[in-house]
Amino acid sequence: MKKGSPHFAIDLTRIGGEGAFPCPECGTIFDPRDETESNYKIIKTIIKNDELAKLVIRCNKCHSMIDLTGFLTYSPPKRAKLKQEYDILKPLYSNLVAEVRHHLEKCLKREHVEIHSVNQRVKTFDSFYEKIKRNEIEKRFFDRIEDLAAVRVICLYLTDLERIRAIIFDEFRVLEADTLRTQSPEHFGYMSDHYLVALPKEYSGPRYDKVKKLKCEIQVRTILMHAWATVSHHLDYKMKTDIPFDFRKDFNAISGVLYLADTHFELFRQKTKQSKLNLRKNAELGKLDLDQEINLDSLEVYFVWKFPNRGFGNIHHLLKNIKAANLQTLKQLDLIVNKWRHYAESVEKRNGKLQSSELLRICIVLANMHAKKKV
Repeated sequence: MKKGSPHFAIDLTRIGGEGAFPCPECGTIFDPRDETESNYKIIKTIIKNDELAKLVIRCNKCHSMIDLTGFLTYSPPKRAKLKQEYDILKPLYSNLVAEVRHHLEKCLKREHVEIHSVNQRVKTFDSFYEKIKRNEIEKRFFDRIEDLAAVRVICLYLTDLERIRAIIFDEFRVLEADTLRTQSPEHFGYMSDHYLVALPKEYSGPRYDKVKKLKCEIQVRTILMHAWATVSHHLDYKMKTDIPFDFRKDFNAISGVLYLADTHFELFRQKTKQSKLNLRKNAELGKLDLDQEINLDSLEVYFVWKFPNRGFGNIHHLLKNIKAANLQTLKQLDLIVNKWRHYAESVEKRNGKLQSSELLRICIVLANMHAKKKV
């Protein structure tokens, strides 16, 4: 310490907000949540009766010495009393989360957003109480624990995050939104989007009056984000600083690999979608390259070209029949269809209209039977 440096005393009980305060000499802000000691250095710690009584810190800018006192000891709420309140309110939160999920699923279906799953849950009392203690919450417990009721949407692709975001903003009252964690590489891990919502204002009547003012969290993540969240939860690393330094490189690499995989899934989706559109457009114009290999996409387009007024049926099962018949190209398949189609359609006249896959399957069976007879 420099000779003659100023010395101050601050009672933390007189500081509001989150506990941040300025240096009395130079104005540098000290935040108790800052664990880097970039603005200050802890010089001395005084403990009395197993509790922190005084902390002496030094400002890194002006070298002032500051005695900090007034550290409050947190006392959690009485468990039994809070449990009674929780038991009264839990049915309301259960109704809320069911309404949010139902409305969200209806909107996803309407907008043709393919999803992996939509789940709902209300925190158990034990989980609720532990989070209160962990965050040292002293009042307004049901308001401060914002994920007491939660819905989780697991989607397939990165662009689905944006589509679901638009749906949530259109269909709910969004109180808070945190989507930076899926958009910025600076955030810890590979996290999901979080929205704090309430039911739309137009929801009224006895069914909604008791729940429309309650809050529900909606989490949205891709399947790979969900994989990350599930595994990292079991590893018990909640913050970057929790991870041993030697493991951080591997931890960041895993997060990067999952992001890269999500990105390539999205690129693959866009490329296959465009390829299908091009093939279908050519088929509808009567143009189709019959020399191309038989796969799911080319077979769908062949159906459009060859049987424009029929449904597809079970294409996956038909592909197994085609593989068993050792057919490689659409030209080989088309030769069989042209030769045996009228026989297959005679079956149709007796039994009703066939799907495209059923008609082709009959043609392949007839061709195989004919080939065996020749042998």
